[in-house]
Amino acid sequence: MPRPRQRACLQSGLRLNLNRLIRRGIIEPGAYSGREVTWTNADEQIASGLITADMSGPDEGWFRIQLGQLDQRINLVSQPRHFGGRQWYFICPR
Repeated sequence: MPRPRQRACLQSGLRLNLNRLIRRGIIEPGAYSGREVTWTNADEQIASGLITADMSGPDEGWFRIQLGQLDQRINLVSQPRHFGGRQWYFICPR
């Protein structure tokens, strides 16, 4: 007899919003920065990990997340905004 399937919804996964991390001061454009972060749901801790980023270059950088056994580095790129400043984006590793 097959076991019942249980699917995880994409919305229930851990999220990283690069612009929110910048606004909260966890990572800083123009510098090498990082610190420990925690994901919560209804005041219950779901996960915690270390985030570091090197955004010292004007157009390129990298982002690293260490979460349990996961240790992943993702390249970043920035594009100029219409009204000044730069917008940072993750580069898909594939």
